[in-house]
Amino acid sequence: MNTLNRSAIFDLDRLFRNQAPTYRYSTAEKPKASDVVEKPRVDISDIGESYELVAELPGIDKSNIFVTIEESDLIIETKSAAKEAEDNKPLNIRQERYSGNYKRSFNLGENVDHSSIKAQFKDGLLILTIAKKKEVVQKPTTIEIH
Repeated sequence: MNTLNRSAIFDLDRLFRNQAPTYRYSTAEKPKASDVVEKPRVDISDIGESYELVAELPGIDKSNIFVTIEESDLIIETKSAAKEAEDNKPLNIRQERYSGNYKRSFNLGENVDHSSIKAQFKDGLLILTIAKKKEVVQKPTTIEIH
């Protein structure tokens, strides 16, 4: 049986380690970090009397997170504290982590109570609890005909 050393074939880090960058973007071609806006990953759950929205905001400071409501839209926006790249900054060979601004909006609809939204930020997760409006149950009534 012929066996192959797995690390020799599948080690992408080692494959690219010795590769020299062959092209550097000019500042006119490469978008500035402040111009790029990503959408954070979000989970939304129905937890009975409210909804829970959890947004991933890694590397963002709590003071740079802004949650607003405009009409019936909930808007989550962040401003990154990252500074613009300098010309003498080394070229990244690999960048998997996003660092920049985030913005995402959601239409809340009519069945939520905008005034009771609660927010907390812990371990890079923004957790919003959005209470549902209490449904007013109309009791059946009998109307007398005169």
